[in-house]
Amino acid sequence: MESDAKRLIRCAYGGDADGLRALLEEGCDANAKDSVGWFGLYQACCGGDDDDHISCARVLLDRGAAVDLVTPSGETSLMAAAFRGHARVARLSLRRHGRDREQPRGRRRAAAPPVPVAPGRLAHIQIFRPRHNFPAQ
Repeated sequence: MESDAKRLIRCAYGGDADGLRALLEEGCDANAKDSVGWFGLYQACCGGDDDDHISCARVLLDRGAAVDLVTPSGETSLMAAAFRGHARVARLSLRRHGRDREQPRGRRRAAAPPVPVAPGRLAHIQIFRPRHNFPAQ
């Protein structure tokens, strides 16, 4: 029988938001990893930049999926989206990353994006504009 984590990952990669909701309602952890170390949000970000995969990522994030989980190779879901050119799902992860780092009284601390890239670039897609000019390294 297929584990909950594998079912969650299969639904996320396939863009099946209704299947994800059903699994999460049954008690599946939004951050569940399979035996290899893959997790749902990563697979939703890999799966595509269409409305179905955006919905899957949103469902997982709304149910507590962590944006900073990493695969065994050290890749985050944001990195997966960026490297594959999935700008919409990458933006969703970036927005949620900032929301997860809110401080009391609604203040946000300055935080580096969860992927080491040049300012203003996320792999080969433009997602955000830098607010500071950083020296070239």
